[in-house]
Amino acid sequence: MIIKKNDLYNFLICLFISSIPMMPLFTMYGFYALGFLVTILYLCVLLKNNKLILTKFDYLYVFLIIWTILSTQWSVSKELYLIKFMAVYLLFSVSSIKLLFIANDNDITKVLKKFFISFVIGTAIVSIICILYENPTNLSTTRLGTYLFAGEYGTRMMYTYNLEISIFILLYVFFNTKTLTKKMLYIFLIAFFMICIFLSGTRKILVGILLFGFIHTYFSNKRNFLKLIFKMMIIIICCIAIYFVIMNVDVFYNILGNRIEKAINYAKGTGIDASLRDRNVMIDYGIEYFKQHPIIGNGTNAFHVLFNIDYNQDLYAHNNFIELLCNYGIIGFSIYYSIYIIYLFSKSNSTYNIFFKSAIISLLILDYWTISYYRIHFMIFLELTAMFYKFENVKKVEN
Repeated sequence: MIIKKNDLYNFLICLFISSIPMMPLFTMYGFYALGFLVTILYLCVLLKNNKLILTKFDYLYVFLIIWTILSTQWSVSKELYLIKFMAVYLLFSVSSIKLLFIANDNDITKVLKKFFISFVIGTAIVSIICILYENPTNLSTTRLGTYLFAGEYGTRMMYTYNLEISIFILLYVFFNTKTLTKKMLYIFLIAFFMICIFLSGTRKILVGILLFGFIHTYFSNKRNFLKLIFKMMIIIICCIAIYFVIMNVDVFYNILGNRIEKAINYAKGTGIDASLRDRNVMIDYGIEYFKQHPIIGNGTNAFHVLFNIDYNQDLYAHNNFIELLCNYGIIGFSIYYSIYIIYLFSKSNSTYNIFFKSAIISLLILDYWTISYYRIHFMIFLELTAMFYKFENVKKVEN
């Protein structure tokens, strides 16, 4: 049997996309080997066809890397490892998504389906391994992903990024599927991922799910007021049901429910939540660091050095806005978030447009609780978004 070149490209790219959520299973060596292989293949195709397609994301992120390199001249840390991550992950993201478009004749539907399936399957497999390996159902308070993603794999937070993007994909597919049997399959998958989210104990993903659900429903039904209200009510009922499950099933309560209670009590001023308290402290310190050099920032990786000096904890800011403002000032902040603004206001008649708009707004708000600007999960998603709107614009011009 002769393997076609495009089939080989599709297989390797989908394997690489799956390796992102499954990094502990592929190992760092496997992940990087696949990433560089896909990059080499893309460069070979590029040299042969001589058709380099660049997006606004590509330009702006390169500008951000250049600004980050310049910031080493006044950085208090002088560390270069973030620049390495940013450059390599940009290379992987650009090469894999652009080669995926080439291998599928720029058919956006095929590209998005392959990306969605690869990422979701990767997240599902690593979730099953996490559950078997860590056994979180023993009524302990250990959060899913703690051990499998320890060390070089970036902590449990890397696992939550996988869940975050996968649940957005599944919700979109569920909302846009008409066949009952397929809807039942997606309900099963969503239920499985929701259980994993409960076991991960991550409150912000619940916020993200709520945001994505409301935003997608609004964009999909804004011209039909009654239908919009009806679907919003269904989402609210589902939220109440989810809250009831979390607070009344022991294993979910021990891992997530008590964290929600602490957050509510902390907001009321009647309790202590160490996590929220520390995050607020980081924000306060980050704002003060930003004020020192508001235009150019304190240089790459400055926050964790300054915070370690002042608070005796070597941590990043846990807030993408603060991290960017502190390290790269208004200039770096503006470069990065102009990417979100550009694609938030890009237009398309495709139903995928609603998916990307809903995801972009949700991820933008969730940046208040996470660091995203140098994570491969978000970079490859932004490259996918950029290529989608690039070819949507090409279709408009052709028409």
